[in-house]
Amino acid sequence: MPNSTSNIIDNKVGYTIEEAAGQAGICRSNIYKAMDAGKLPARKLGRRNIILHDDLVKFLESLPVREVA
Repeated sequence: MPNSTSNIIDNKVGYTIEEAAGQAGICRSNIYKAMDAGKLPARKLGRRNIILHDDLVKFLESLPVREVA
């Protein structure tokens, strides 16, 4: 059975902002907010931001767990 980190778009290692948002199930503005806050590292290639798959997974795993009331 594949592990949770093997669900990569076309075996990509890096994502554009749009792809990262789609993979994470969140909006682009939340990706930018996380980058600006230093919680989600991004690489630069020219004007393009590239988010590595492993960094996206680490960011999502660092989010607080929802507590049941």
